[in-house]
Amino acid sequence: QLLFAPFLLESPRWLLGRDRNSRKARYIIKVLRGLRYDHEVETEVNHFVSAAEHQNCDEEEHVSSGVALSDMLMTPKVRMLLVSCLVLQMSQQL
Repeated sequence: QLLFAPFLLESPRWLLGRDRNSRKARYIIKVLRGLRYDHEVETEVNHFVSAAEHQNCDEEEHVSSGVALSDMLMTPKVRMLLVSCLVLQMSQQL
């Protein structure tokens, strides 16, 4: 895996989060999506940017992650799913 790490493309979402005018992000989107025209790339960039803005608005609405975690653990079905996921993850490490 380490041998191929230099050939991996950076995340266009991360690049656009740092600089919305990133040419590198636009190039990566063009390569990954197989787009030909600049207006198609700009549409994808607008989707990335609007999704990031929407996610930031959602995060501001939540008081804290501790409240969400406690709510999640209070629901029996969700608690059972969480425990089963943890057990599966730990068993894969053996």
